[in-house]
Amino acid sequence: MPRAHGALVALAALSCATALQLAPRPECRGAAAAEPCSAAAAVELCRRRSCAVDSMLRLRGGGSWSSWFKGLLSKLGLFSKTGKLLVLGLDNAGKSTLLTLLVKNEVVPHAPTHQPVTDMITIGSMKMRAVDMGGHEIARRMWETYSQDADGIVYIVDCMDRERFPEAGLALHKLLQTLAATTPVLVLGNKDDMQGAAREEELYYGLGLDEVQRAGSGRQLQLQMCSVFEKRGFKEGFDWLSQHIK
Repeated sequence: MPRAHGALVALAALSCATALQLAPRPECRGAAAAEPCSAAAAVELCRRRSCAVDSMLRLRGGGSWSSWFKGLLSKLGLFSKTGKLLVLGLDNAGKSTLLTLLVKNEVVPHAPTHQPVTDMITIGSMKMRAVDMGGHEIARRMWETYSQDADGIVYIVDCMDRERFPEAGLALHKLLQTLAATTPVLVLGNKDDMQGAAREEELYYGLGLDEVQRAGSGRQLQLQMCSVFEKRGFKEGFDWLSQHIK
C-alpha cells in the first residue's frame, strides 16, 4: 500500500472512531456485519459524518472537527488548496524578490516589473498560481481587472518608504472598493529589518487600515511585518492567508 494512501486510511479510521463516539454507527452497505469497511468506505463515512459531528464537536479555540481534520491532512501533504494569488504593491516594495524566494529559495534583487509575471508557488497547504502585477502607475490600472477572479491578495509595502505610505494606502483602498468582500487580503510590511523602518502600528495607521476596519465590511485583512531579505515573517502571513482562502 502506498505510504500516502496508508496514512489517509489510518487517519480516516482514527477520525471516524472519534465521530462514532458521538453518533450511531452506520453499517457498510452490502457488507457482512462482521466485515470491516474498505478504505474508500471509511473515507466516505468520515465525509458524511463530519457534517453532523461538526455541530456537536467544537475544538478549543473555536475550530471545528472538519477544519482540524483538513489541517492534519495538510501537514501530511494529503490536502491542499489551489487557486490564483495576486501579488500587488508599489514599485520597489519587494514583490518579485518575494516570489523568487518562494520559488527558488534565493534572495535575488529584481528590476521593476513592467508586465504581469506568473509563478507556481507552494506554501504549506497552498499550491497557488501567483501573479506579480508590477507596481508602477500603468500596471496599477490593471489591478482591478486581474483581481476579479483572485482567490487571495498579497499587498506588499516598503516599511522604509514613509513618504509613499499615503500613495500605497490610496492604491490599496481603491482596490478594496472593487474587490469581492470574500477575498482575503494579506498586507506584508517588508524590510522591517532595516534601521529606521516603520513599526507595525505606524504602518497600520499610515495605510489607513483602521478605516477599513471601521467600515465594517467584514473583509478578512491581516497586516504582517516581515523581511524578505532575512527570509522571515511572511510565512506566518501565508499561514493566515491559507486559512481564509475558500
